[in-house]
Amino acid sequence: MHSLALLRRAIYVIQQDGYSDEREFSENLSVDLQTATNVFKHLNEKGFIVSTPSSHKKDSAKRGKL
Repeated sequence: MHSLALLRRAIYVIQQDGYSDEREFSENLSVDLQTATNVFKHLNEKGFIVSTPSSHKKDSAKRGKL
């Protein structure tokens, strides 16, 4: 049940704040870097993560729109 809650919270954080880098993502989730990385990889493998049209621009990481 804990892992499901973490995945749901991760989706919520990405929807609200975007994804700019692993460190910020881990801070927003209040988990360690390794856990945040594993959660992101899992969501990406399952098809929950898609790039926004502007995510390939140079400054997109600064805006958190990936």
